[in-house]
Amino acid sequence: MPRGPNGEWRPADPNACAAHVGRILTGEIAETYDPPKNQRRPPDPAAGGRARAAKMSPEERSASAKRASAARWAGVLAALLLTPALAAGQAASETARWQTKADRVAAVQGEPRVRNLLPPGRSTATRDYLGFELHQGGLYEPSIFPTDTWLEIACIHADLETPYNRTKHGSSLLRIHAIVYDADLDEIHNTIDTTTSDEAICNLSSSVDTSFVELPRATGQKAAAVAFIAIPSARQYVEPSKLIYRVLPR
Repeated sequence: MPRGPNGEWRPADPNACAAHVGRILTGEIAETYDPPKNQRRPPDPAAGGRARAAKMSPEERSASAKRASAARWAGVLAALLLTPALAAGQAASETARWQTKADRVAAVQGEPRVRNLLPPGRSTATRDYLGFELHQGGLYEPSIFPTDTWLEIACIHADLETPYNRTKHGSSLLRIHAIVYDADLDEIHNTIDTTTSDEAICNLSSSVDTSFVELPRATGQKAAAVAFIAIPSARQYVEPSKLIYRVLPR
């Protein structure tokens, strides 16, 4: 904030400052040491947060930090799922994503399946289940597969206090299937009844990971609602903590 020789308030704009000094010299206005309210420097936006944190116990600060982390991840998911457009080099990016998924499909071949949706709350005193969240994203039409539509899915390692442990929780690669409905809630596509290429496979060892379910292009154009089915292997100890759905745009 510009000041006069004795700390008087001055406007930041040079022309306004000259006019302001002229009015003072001619007696139109009085000298002041405080700027008008609408031109004062705004308060430090972080000051309240620091003062609040200083009054918190370590446990309260930890809980507050976890809530802030969840909010930041919400922004990441919005970027990953709600606007899944790829950057420059679209075909190369699509090919890389498809190859990653193909590698994961090959890695889970031969794993015994549990063909049912595992409900939350399976954790027991003898076995710690790893919690995860499934978030449904939008539909994306890849240029490299003109007859396909990709249904975007994000997996979040939800239980931040229980780090992924391959020995304790099993393979980190989780199969996810989808049942797709039209606007009348008639089932139009069920990936669990088709080939394994229609599986989305997320890596739970990452804090957040994305994959996709391949749908015929015509199915994607009629899709209005989706239901997820998580299919861990018999040697995986994981459970869904939250399933987030949204209505698909028509």
